[in-house]
Amino acid sequence: MKAGLTITEMAQEIERQAGAKEDFLVNPRALEMDATGGKPMPAMKLTLEDKALLLDMGCAESDFEQIEEATRKTYYEYCGKRIGQKKALELLGRRKYLAGINRSAFHFSAVQFTPQDKPVYFDSGRLFK
Repeated sequence: MKAGLTITEMAQEIERQAGAKEDFLVNPRALEMDATGGKPMPAMKLTLEDKALLLDMGCAESDFEQIEEATRKTYYEYCGKRIGQKKALELLGRRKYLAGINRSAFHFSAVQFTPQDKPVYFDSGRLFK
């Protein structure tokens, strides 16, 4: 016959397992989601038309490199949900997207509004880490 645990041993094992479970309190703002599986996103290469639009907005040519890097490290949010760069471009159009990424690349964050007057948030905080 196979020997089992005594009541005392079973109680000790239950207490040990309960003690092994720990809850951790974490500030949700300190969490990051990486949808790329740890692979860096490719930076969006600015076209000649993009550069002309940025120059018209008062951007200097020397800023283009940082703006391209920001396209790789920026998170976008729409209606409380994280969206990708492609969706942000689709919602805003190229000019408004470039205005948002230009500001966010140098000021940590930005917001631009869709034609339906809904905000798209830009968070380039990872660019400054």
